[in-house]
Amino acid sequence: MVRTLVRKYPTNWRPENPASVLVLESLFKDMGIGVGDTQLDHAALEATRKYCIDAIIEAVCSGFDLGIGHVEHLAKMYHDGYVAGWKDCEENVSFR
Repeated sequence: MVRTLVRKYPTNWRPENPASVLVLESLFKDMGIGVGDTQLDHAALEATRKYCIDAIIEAVCSGFDLGIGHVEHLAKMYHDGYVAGWKDCEENVSFR
């Protein structure tokens, strides 16, 4: 059986394009991450940003190029987990 990543909240980003830390802010905004005014929204945005930057850097250092689709998926999983109460998501969700 073949599984595909189906976007729950489609964006205009092409999933196969390479990811860069320079586009994270725009990607998060398009995904609806960090658009609220609550303290939790801001904390979740900062934590998600840090997690995605670390993931991109680790992948590049290992010789892999993460696509926007990969980072979008990681960001959505991490953000949702953070908001749901996983304050220590780095140990629970990893792409390694």
